Amino acid sequence: MNMYGEQPFWFWNGNINKDEVRRQIKSMHDGGAKGFFLHPRQGMTIPYMSKTFLDTVKEAVYAAKELNMEMWLYDEYPYPSGVAGGEVLENGSYRARLLTPYRFEGTGHIEYDLRWGKVLYAKAFPVVDGSIRWQDEYDISEYIGIIYDREIYQGGSGLSVYNKKRFFTGGHLKRLIWDAPKAIEKWEIFVFIEHEIDDFKYFGSFVDPLNKEAIKEYINFTHERYKKAFGEEFGKTVKGIFTDETAPNSEQGIYWSALLPKLFEERNGYSLIDRLPALICDTDGDDQKFLYDFNSTVYEAFVDSYDKPIKQWCEKNGLLYTGEKPHLRGEQISFMHIAGLDNGHQKVGAEPALYPSHYRASAKVVASGNHFAGHNITLCEAYHSVGWDMTLRDMRWMADWMGIDGVNLFVPHAFYYSEDSLRKHDAPPSAFENMPWWQHNRLYSTQLETLGEITREGKRQAKVLVIDPMFVKWTKRGGEVRGATTPLTRLMKALSLRHIDYYVVDRDVLKKASFAEGRVIIGNEEFTSVLLPGMDCLENESEKFVYQAADNSVRIFALDSLPIRNISNGKPLDIVPLLSGIEIFKSENELAAQLCAKEEQLISIKSEGRECENIQSAAFELDGHLYLYTLNKYKEPVKAVLDAASTDAPVALIDTVTGKKTAIPASVFGGHILFEYEYAPFECALFALGCVGEKEEELPACDIPIDRELPMRLAERNLLRMGKWQANLGGSKAVVEPMPVIDQLIKAGGSIEAEEKSDFGCVKKLVFPKTKLEYSYKFIMNADCPLTLSMEPGAVSGEDIRILVNGNDVYEKLKAGRVYSRENISCDISGYIKSGENEIKVTLTAKADHDGLQNAIYIAGDFSCYMKDGIWNLSPKKSLGRINDRIGAGIPFYCGDIEYDISGIVPETACGVKISDWRFEDACELIVSGVSLGAKGWNPYVWKKDEGAREVILKVSTTLLSAYEGQYFDVGEHKTYDIDPL
Repeated sequence: MNMYGEQPFWFWNGNINKDEVRRQIKSMHDGGAKGFFLHPRQGMTIPYMSKTFLDTVKEAVYAAKELNMEMWLYDEYPYPSGVAGGEVLENGSYRARLLTPYRFEGTGHIEYDLRWGKVLYAKAFPVVDGSIRWQDEYDISEYIGIIYDREIYQGGSGLSVYNKKRFFTGGHLKRLIWDAPKAIEKWEIFVFIEHEIDDFKYFGSFVDPLNKEAIKEYINFTHERYKKAFGEEFGKTVKGIFTDETAPNSEQGIYWSALLPKLFEERNGYSLIDRLPALICDTDGDDQKFLYDFNSTVYEAFVDSYDKPIKQWCEKNGLLYTGEKPHLRGEQISFMHIAGLDNGHQKVGAEPALYPSHYRASAKVVASGNHFAGHNITLCEAYHSVGWDMTLRDMRWMADWMGIDGVNLFVPHAFYYSEDSLRKHDAPPSAFENMPWWQHNRLYSTQLETLGEITREGKRQAKVLVIDPMFVKWTKRGGEVRGATTPLTRLMKALSLRHIDYYVVDRDVLKKASFAEGRVIIGNEEFTSVLLPGMDCLENESEKFVYQAADNSVRIFALDSLPIRNISNGKPLDIVPLLSGIEIFKSENELAAQLCAKEEQLISIKSEGRECENIQSAAFELDGHLYLYTLNKYKEPVKAVLDAASTDAPVALIDTVTGKKTAIPASVFGGHILFEYEYAPFECALFALGCVGEKEEELPACDIPIDRELPMRLAERNLLRMGKWQANLGGSKAVVEPMPVIDQLIKAGGSIEAEEKSDFGCVKKLVFPKTKLEYSYKFIMNADCPLTLSMEPGAVSGEDIRILVNGNDVYEKLKAGRVYSRENISCDISGYIKSGENEIKVTLTAKADHDGLQNAIYIAGDFSCYMKDGIWNLSPKKSLGRINDRIGAGIPFYCGDIEYDISGIVPETACGVKISDWRFEDACELIVSGVSLGAKGWNPYVWKKDEGAREVILKVSTTLLSAYEGQYFDVGEHKTYDIDPL
């Protein structure tokens, strides 16, 4: 089994057919992917779970088998998991619920409108001297009733010939009308209403993940149908099934289930409904214990209804249960075979998201859980929403800062089956065939395999345990907030910056521990320090663990607070042994510094005499060698001294793509090995201690400037992206970008005359009318070359479509033919073009609000492209250009390979070529006298060459940002700009 490396989401988002399925699987294989996750996605035109769909999936299974690739199923269409493409929601009792709380003050006559739903709690409490008297509750539920707040007039809807007008009402809600007793000056009122989720993506509603019967139905509809179709390949070609995002939580209100009150009382022995105010404010009860009980009940019920049944089903059928979803606590990771995370959505130059507060994105937390569950495989759904300028350098950089923390199975989000029209905007990019740098993807996939083997098979050198404090967060209101710092995230950062490695452990791991003098023993690993981040309480398991650790003289450090109670049983802790056994710190940096002073540091990386925070690191023991996996996270080069607690000399630097070992001079002193290394910007360096490498002397290399004008040749035709159009949208005139007409109207501030839809006795609706649309684009032609008009299927949507080139309709002439994408439809328009100003006009009738000019249209040819006086000019092809200025070179929208002749700046005596400017980010290949010296996807961009070579070509592969979005990314400012602003 591969189980690490690159295995992408493969979005089935188009018109799926078996021949194309086989072709794309072969392309993935040739590009280095070891497998794929087949993901039914929006835009797919064959019906989900139909025989046609299952037969086509089966074709993919056997195509993967022939190529010895792994295939993974995805359990939903499209996501989050649990609704079986909406099928499960047909049973209303299976739908998820929310709890909407109301808290307000009142006196005398009180009227208050509440949303529609089931009133679970409605009580008023007197406020005396500014304090709520909780013991004097007043039930006001009988004062809440039903009201309709919408008046409906319908003409021509009478029931007889004598009357043609009707009055109805709609828009039902709940209303409180209560005359509060006048003896009390002020009342505090609490109302809690249970209702269905009514505004959730794709389906409006969602499944209740605490409902075992609902999840059983979901498994029957999805998992069992796959089994019936090709179960003979389960555990062979088909390795597992992926679940996505499902959890009992909500961003719209307080998570709720109709089953919760009963589950809560059975588990905790008291009423949940009576304690509801404690979910939103302080009460006179034990709120900390109640909040812990509430969150514990939700967590345990979810694991029982969702994780356990799916894992058991997978085990019974020879599959692995994997996926990416919120982990309510670290222990939950053990209920999957391969738990995953969702991170890695940044370009080089941003601050790496290494210490997120939400566990769904925390490589360290998820990898720790997988490790102690016995898997050592951690998956990451990565790279969505980075945009069409994502490079191999970006991908490798993200993979390394997550890989050092333990991620070794990367699932790029995504490889698109189709990029046509609007499909390309599904959290791009697609890191697949249309990307010009795809030809070099094996650089990336090979690096992932090399490092994935070390992080999976190697033994991480960590002596520190950090106890997961999530259960402490359960005792506070608010839960996890993205971007917020917590005691855990502060501590994780402080440790990592000092190159102290660690595991984050929850109670499932603590239960496995035994102790010896000064040591915690878990399996075949020993730990000498235990850290408690922001823990003012402990659970049963952590209480037992901490006292045993203290009894055995294990080093225990606490950050921010000392635990004073057992939250599981609500009892106070015996503080005396804790005070003598735990050191408390208010600063995470002081704690980490003290830990460094007392704990032998396995790795130290210093620059200018200080611990270098720019370098991230981890050490792994594998096959008798110690491997140091390191990364320069930032753009500044770093000269560092590495110090490892080992005497295994010599030291070799391993090329993670070629496997070549280069000797690094090192010295052994006092049980440590020391050596120097100079990191290039964003460089990943893997060192093997005890490995012999080839000695290499540093030879003179010519540094290629990226801002110098060089001879330039394009491998493809240049493009004019027509992205800003003069439009007449049913009478509203504006300059618009390609997108559905409803969005053009909203963005441009236009309007249309909507039509009325009125059903008897129902609230009126406005519907989109059939509307004539016209789009016009002008450009200047000053070049003498053939021109091709090209677009993507679906770029223009509607009825009666015409595409006019200077008045000549070419729409019916469009035929399949690649220009910038394999799915293009194109035609030659040279015969309709004249010198000077030309006009492209698109007309159509929109029958729905998603019709219109949805995607840019392109003109391709051997020209240069410049903006002058607000209009694009197509001029004779330019033969000179700067590497870092494609707009100035007349190729602002170009995508493909660009060959720069650097012979004139590379002296014949040079033994190497390099690009040291950190702003250069593209994949590229060096060709000397017609022979390729290999491709580079990231820093350091360095090639060795023989003396005397005369012709030296740098072939640069672009991204798709300029072609697809009409934008460029300024790496210095870390900002995207429009090439053609409105």
